[in-house]
Amino acid sequence: MVFVHLADRNTGGLGNFGDSVRLLEAVDFISRTADPQPCVINISAGRICGPKDGTSLVERAFDELLGARRGLVVVNTTGNYFQWRAHACGILKHGETVSLTFVIDPADVTTAVAISEVHGPATALSLVDALDLDSYHPFHATRAELLQRLGRTDEAAAAYARAADLAPTDAERNFLRRGGRAGPNVAGLNVSSSSPRAR
Repeated sequence: MVFVHLADRNTGGLGNFGDSVRLLEAVDFISRTADPQPCVINISAGRICGPKDGTSLVERAFDELLGARRGLVVVNTTGNYFQWRAHACGILKHGETVSLTFVIDPADVTTAVAISEVHGPATALSLVDALDLDSYHPFHATRAELLQRLGRTDEAAAAYARAADLAPTDAERNFLRRGGRAGPNVAGLNVSSSSPRAR
């Protein structure tokens, strides 16, 4: 485990989350420290730090890093609610191992992304395909990326198009129509939305 403290020095308690530069430096540091092993970076910033819709410069920088390095997952929380008793704490002695059990909503497709980095895209796709989430755009976007990684480009293009049709913002629709993180330069990937989005 690698921990990075983001707080700015000499701020009198203000700026405890640092700034976007410190955050990006921290993510880069963790990525380089873990390389070449798979790595999950958790950013527990709660409801602050931007809209969390993929449009901020920080999130776009995360996308670039994720596209450049396999085996990396960045988890950016949308809430950090201690009162929900969803936290674990403890002290580990050197060399000690402790297992934690997480209860995750089966409809949480982000779990499949982490699983794909450890067990491969085929395993993750089988978990995603067992879900009944046809009207949920992250479901189709997740399927699309997994299909793309498996070389099933026609199916990936169809899944990206379905995700784009369901996406709530122009930024997400445009990103998905370009083929998500894979981008438009992937051989054989031709994404087109099946219907124009009503404005």
